[in-house]
Formats: sequence, structure tokens, C-alpha cells
Amino acid sequence: MASKIFRWAALPALCLSTPAAAGEPYYFHQPGIDRETYAADVTVCRELAGMGTVGSTPMPYSANIYAAMANAFLSGFLRGAEERRHQAAIERTCMADKGYARVAIAKTELKRIRELPGDEARMDALFTLAAAEEKMGKDLAE
Repeated sequence: MASKIFRWAALPALCLSTPAAAGEPYYFHQPGIDRETYAADVTVCRELAGMGTVGSTPMPYSANIYAAMANAFLSGFLRGAEERRHQAAIERTCMADKGYARVAIAKTELKRIRELPGDEARMDALFTLAAAEEKMGKDLAE
């Protein structure tokens, strides 16, 4: 039961927050997919993406403590951005392998979905987009 709740709780976070990190907002589309299969695929790909890590970059030695702190601070920001890009690429590849197309979503539609009250309503809206016979946007490259 907890696994099922986790799957559905992770769905809005996956489809609405990851696109913001990757640039243009998108959703995954596969005509006629049933809700349970979609949720399972999203969960598997999300978990797989969470396992991906980016190798660390060695920091050069500096006798100046302030330079070392600035270097560490900046490299932390850059590593976080690289980590998000890497995980988004794993997620997109996994969903593509399962037969989903990545489709751009209009910012107005994304805003409308985000403003829906409650996770269940947002999940219903995302699933409606994902399983629709016609795509609501242009295909994006994987």
C-alpha cells in the first residue's frame, strides 16, 4: 500500500518539477496507456534516475583559504546542476525505452495543472495528457 501511495505522490513531482530543471516543460505521452502501467513506468524511471550520479571534479590546491572556500562553493552549485541534468537524461532515456514520447507542454497548461487543488487532481490532469490519443504539443528530442 505504501508503495502505491509513493508512486502516485511522486508522479506530480516528476512530471512538473523535473522539466523546470531541464529547460522547456514537457510530459511523457503514450496513447491509450492505462493508469497503473503509467504510474509504474514513471516510478521505475524516477527511481532509476535517482541512482545516477556525476563523478566529482578534483579541486586544485590553494593555500588561500578564501579561494578554496569560493572554489568549493562554486563547484557545489555546478555539480548540483550537472547532477539534475544527468538524472533528467536518465529519466528521459528510460521513458523512451518504455515507448513514451517526450512532448512539450504549454506554459499556460502547466500553470493550470500546478494550480489544481490537491495531488489527485494534478495526477488526473497529467494522466489525461499522457494517455490522450492526440499529443498536446510538439515532440521533443530525447
